[in-house]
Amino acid sequence: MENNQISLQEKVANAFRERSIPVKRDDIAAALADADTCKWIESHLTPETLLSKEEFTLYTKLEATGSLKSILQAQEISSTRPFLDDEIRDAIESLKASTAAIENQTETLKLQCKELKFQIRNGNQSRQRETKAWGQLKNKHALEKQQIDVAV
Repeated sequence: MENNQISLQEKVANAFRERSIPVKRDDIAAALADADTCKWIESHLTPETLLSKEEFTLYTKLEATGSLKSILQAQEISSTRPFLDDEIRDAIESLKASTAAIENQTETLKLQCKELKFQIRNGNQSRQRETKAWGQLKNKHALEKQQIDVAV
């Protein structure tokens, strides 16, 4: 139990330290002398029940500016719940997967665009050759007609 209390004491001290809350190690040790307090700390001192560093900073700023009171009075707080770290990680992974899919689709579209431009360019060149050939054929026919007219 002594080793468990030491790790629990470190856990409590870290939670206070991360939130810049001054506390003496002796006070923590005295609180951990009670078994019921230890049970309560073990069940309630978790990432799901504690504010993160960022949340604590925001809470402190809201409290200092007086905005917290109006927020608490204005809404039904129980209807909202913060996102858990696992949910945020899942959302980030989903966004990464979506980004990868979009990048793949972008590459595919770039290749298709390049191929389409190539085909358009080739089509234009073919039409130019065809127009030139028709022009040469018309000139040839006009020349032959002149020769026939002169011969008659």
